[in-house]
Amino acid sequence: MGEPAGNLGIARRYLQALEMGETAAAFKEFLAPDVSSEEFPNLLAPLGKKRDLAAALEGTERGKKVMSRQMYKIKQEIADRDRVALEVEWVGTLAVAFGSIPAGGR
Repeated sequence: MGEPAGNLGIARRYLQALEMGETAAAFKEFLAPDVSSEEFPNLLAPLGKKRDLAAALEGTERGKKVMSRQMYKIKQEIADRDRVALEVEWVGTLAVAFGSIPAGGR
């Protein structure tokens, strides 16, 4: 079982890796083989998405083609034993046009 403070550090490094555009291989450090990732509805995924490990890793590579930059601001965080929850504000800058939003739009 991990320590709460250590687990928060891992979660923060995960967000930093997303911001830096790390390769899918780099994310294996953060994701368990049985990971389940849930993305809530947003402009890029209007219905939200649920992903397993393979889909999550593919999503990191696909995201780099769509987004030229991503920023994650932690609004709230909590850790208890081996559980971590983050409320995160995400801002992405488009690398390509998306709908009515031009490339470079946020």
